[in-house]
Amino acid sequence: MTIDLRFNFDEIRHVEFGIGKDAASDQIFRTVPIGNRAQTELRRIASNTWSEMLTSVSGQPTQTKFEPIVDIDQVSSFIPISDDQTMRLRLDGGPTTYEIAEKYGGTEYVYLPVSDDKVAVLRDLHNAHLDMTIDIFDDVATIFSYFARMWDEDGNRLTAIKRATSFKGLAQKGNLLSMSANVLDIVDDNIFKLDSSFDILVDDEHVHIWRANSFEAIGKLRQDILASVDDNVEIIKEHLDFVDFGPIGQFASQHINGARYLASIRSQLTPDPINKISLIKLCNDTGVRVSEHDGLIVVEQNHVVGFLEVLDRRRYGIELVDGKLEQFRASSRQRLNR
Repeated sequence: MTIDLRFNFDEIRHVEFGIGKDAASDQIFRTVPIGNRAQTELRRIASNTWSEMLTSVSGQPTQTKFEPIVDIDQVSSFIPISDDQTMRLRLDGGPTTYEIAEKYGGTEYVYLPVSDDKVAVLRDLHNAHLDMTIDIFDDVATIFSYFARMWDEDGNRLTAIKRATSFKGLAQKGNLLSMSANVLDIVDDNIFKLDSSFDILVDDEHVHIWRANSFEAIGKLRQDILASVDDNVEIIKEHLDFVDFGPIGQFASQHINGARYLASIRSQLTPDPINKISLIKLCNDTGVRVSEHDGLIVVEQNHVVGFLEVLDRRRYGIELVDGKLEQFRASSRQRLNR
């Protein structure tokens, strides 16, 4: 699926710059005055970010790793595979949609519709009328992001967002020197460094994600994922009333990977029921230890992650050689459309 950016970098009529800060009970976003040269640089960085994202999906399929399961007694029992062993799969071309349970690289282009609940913070930032201030730099340590908002000649808007790392780190360092009029002297003013690319681009239709880790941090997604564990368990239990979810919910409330799987499993629920016998068989075939007590499937303590991977369609067995069932775990997966 091809996703376009609804914005024209060649005809920009206005650029804003702003900062995101952690407040006592919430995040606040404010804009600050910005000069023409800085506006030009922000435009260049945003344009380059979009070029990098397009290049990453032009003829280069999404990375999908298939890892053999070698030790079923361990929760993390999978062999890491090198890049040259990575199997690459692109079903329709272009970026894929962001999924909570997926594992993404440092930079990987994925997207979400701007209407998706997971992007609420970014959607609000994109649409909000923001106050301008110069006092927002008083406490540099609370800065978690910076952003640029742009308008083109057709009125299309773009919000480019970056998780603040070197931006605030440099500002907190003392003893900075600058050469001026052939004299090296201490810089008294605050200095902030822009990074070479943005993490997220938002237009009126989509949130284009370049760095998933930053997207989750800026959008408060990790907190939301953990906070949604109880609700997700209750919904999933309605479809799988033959599974003891008590230990599973307890594990997921304390481990982000378990919480991710629950959120992903909930998103895949359909009116078609999962067959209990088939579920037990798949667990047995893929090394997940379960038992039955009082009609409920009970998962052994060290196999909760494996069980969630089964429900999330990430564990499977293949028998291409007669009598030899090979067990695999997919860290990324896409449904094949028949």
